[in-house]
Amino acid sequence: MSEETNWRSPKRVALNIAVLYTANYYTADDRGTVAKAKEVLDRYNIELRVWPDGGKKGSGNLLGDINAPIPDRKEAYEALRRRVNEQIRGRCSFSVVMPAVFCQYEHRGYGITPEWFKLVTPGCLIFPTGNPDMMDLVHEIGHGAGCDHVYGDGAAERENFMHEANGRSTIRQLQVEKLIKASFAVA
Repeated sequence: MSEETNWRSPKRVALNIAVLYTANYYTADDRGTVAKAKEVLDRYNIELRVWPDGGKKGSGNLLGDINAPIPDRKEAYEALRRRVNEQIRGRCSFSVVMPAVFCQYEHRGYGITPEWFKLVTPGCLIFPTGNPDMMDLVHEIGHGAGCDHVYGDGAAERENFMHEANGRSTIRQLQVEKLIKASFAVA
């Protein structure tokens, strides 16, 4: 790793996420994306705190009446976010949290962070299939922290967690700095 991708937060910071599932999410669990996000972020002195513990599917984080794909419309994202906030209120003990909803949706992509799925903090949606590198969740957490996509075919670009292609594994110093200042971060 280069010096730019070897930089760690000088102080341990935690990012809080709440993991929810809809009934239309046909995979048994998060496909390992939560564990991968924890592993990668930890290399940069960032803890990923997850509600419920480990992000496993259970009755407290299941939106069991959502059976259709989420439409790619402002109203649909806003309604889903209100519903998510109702679901976690009183259950999730984090003071600030970025929801990650594992579901089917109409928008293309393995993960999305719609601007209309924000209510104080951003939120993301993760599709049942994804890149084999398991970096889809940490990529969307990056969007939630204000990181933009990284494009290019060079090794450094393709390895960056904000690239869209498979093979992502590194985070640059400026991206770490955005992550530790995210609206869902706590020191």
